[in-house]
Amino acid sequence: MEIKKDGDIEKVVLALDRVKKRYICSECGEVLTTYYDSHIQEVRHLHLWKYITILMFEKVRVKCPTCGVKIESLEFMDKYARLVV
Repeated sequence: MEIKKDGDIEKVVLALDRVKKRYICSECGEVLTTYYDSHIQEVRHLHLWKYITILMFEKVRVKCPTCGVKIESLEFMDKYARLVV
């Protein structure tokens, strides 16, 4: 957890670590054990008292044998969401 100040706005940044090394194709739902590439994504979450909460995590693109390269499916957010509640 890290607290950052951006002008008058204070943010709590929570870095999430992946527990399981499995990835789900967002098109067909196939579970894969390898991925194509990844990047760090930040999404806004609920306010925590006076702080804006940001979730930071690794998001991957999978190379599904059926669908090709697709964004992974995550249980806690929609495919292209920038805000999670």
